[in-house]
Amino acid sequence: MLGLPPLITALNQALHLPAPQFKDYRSTQTLQTRLYLWQAAWRAAQARPLLGWGDETFSSEVYNHLSPQEISALLVLELGLDKGYHAEPAWPGFYLINPIKKDRQFVHVIYVHPHNVWMDELYAHGFVGAFLGLLTGIVYLRKVWQQESSALLPLLVAVLPYLVFLTAWFYVVTVTPLFFLLLGTALADVTRSRPEHPDERPPLQMT
Repeated sequence: MLGLPPLITALNQALHLPAPQFKDYRSTQTLQTRLYLWQAAWRAAQARPLLGWGDETFSSEVYNHLSPQEISALLVLELGLDKGYHAEPAWPGFYLINPIKKDRQFVHVIYVHPHNVWMDELYAHGFVGAFLGLLTGIVYLRKVWQQESSALLPLLVAVLPYLVFLTAWFYVVTVTPLFFLLLGTALADVTRSRPEHPDERPPLQMT
């Protein structure tokens, strides 16, 4: 993942393409744009509270749950423009217009996910689906506690950082397999440490 920006830059230079622009995810603008996306996801979840809107549909619904002022602010922040611009719909995107600078530019910004897996679950699967997902996690942790209480703390240490990561991101190929690898390792360790027949006593040996 860390090697992608320099790789893309080198590829663009080799093909004589314009230099790519990479967003600084440490900036406060990134947090502000996420707040707009979370707000859109929350409003959409309230509109369909039971079963949600389905997977991979956020990009087609996000702008329907933001006001024109919020859309303008979101796109201005995303593209690093000054606040003099406002957005006007122009399918499949928007025109960003600055009457003072007499500038108008067409933009088509696609948000595939709300950059928060909890909001994503509420949006995609509704409150019912989100509750069932949370219940599954609670049942799993309870099983671990019952079978091998000493394994619960290492398990939480292994998975909690990823869950925190998901509060501002979404499932990505470079990280998700590592999470499930750690989860599977922890589960295998718990299963291996549990006696197959807990009430079975070792046979008495005569010497």
